[in-house]
Amino acid sequence: MKIFIQVKGELVLPTLEDLISQMWKKSVSTSKFCDAGNFAESTDVSLCWDKWIDDKRWKGHKKFKEYIEFSFPRNTSEDKIVVEVEDDALLVDKRAALKGAMYLSKLNDGFIRLEHASWMSPKQFHEHVRECIDLSFEDAAAQSFRG
Repeated sequence: MKIFIQVKGELVLPTLEDLISQMWKKSVSTSKFCDAGNFAESTDVSLCWDKWIDDKRWKGHKKFKEYIEFSFPRNTSEDKIVVEVEDDALLVDKRAALKGAMYLSKLNDGFIRLEHASWMSPKQFHEHVRECIDLSFEDAAAQSFRG
């Protein structure tokens, strides 16, 4: 699943901790990879909730790790943030990608869309993905674990 966010003007990014708490919740265990060594200067960032660290039941689960990729426009004519997660990702990870994309869209006062869809305001996008995005982190994790 790919999500595109239009950036109006200068790119605005939250702290990495704020983005993670918007996507999952505060103080979850995560893996982070940034191409520039730090989030604020990176063009490519990967985030993953380390499920098995926070809940031992995930240990050995085939989807215990799912990276969400972010590409940020820097020093290019490109004006879109791209957020990507595998199409077969678990509900909790799709929810995280959608919530992260919505947060970035609001910060950048930009429109947002799923791949092969039309541009929407953040409010319209929320309505479009409401069923997934309005789930609590705990409910999304429980549904994902049950399969």
